[in-house]
Amino acid sequence: MTIKRRCNNCHELYEGRHCPVCSKKFAAKSDKRRLEKDEQRRIYKSRLWEKCRKNVRLRYSDYDIWLLAVGIKRVCAKPYIHHIIPRDEDPDLTFNLDNLITVSKESHEQIHQWYKTDRAAAMARINKGIKEYREYGGN
Repeated sequence: MTIKRRCNNCHELYEGRHCPVCSKKFAAKSDKRRLEKDEQRRIYKSRLWEKCRKNVRLRYSDYDIWLLAVGIKRVCAKPYIHHIIPRDEDPDLTFNLDNLITVSKESHEQIHQWYKTDRAAAMARINKGIKEYREYGGN
């Protein structure tokens, strides 16, 4: 007589070490996550991205565009390159210089919080920051 166990997730009885139903389900999720990370790694380690990143940093002189919109002029030591329209929504704009800005880590997190609550206001603030940079003496 074999010993059966009850799965904590699906509550089905099974023999062996792992529930076969849940193992397949979790393996599929894990594969999807791994493929997404591989795609990100492939993009952000590419030579095209390195050139694009360099051009964006030169274009905005490493200023934090998000803070510039509210009148704070700060140069980022290690700027993040932010996609105004996220890669998930429009992959064609991944390397488009008009879709990229430089921001600090804190600003980048704040932008994504705003995207969740009031995306239109976040976009307006980004556009205001770009306009302020150009008036300030940028490209």
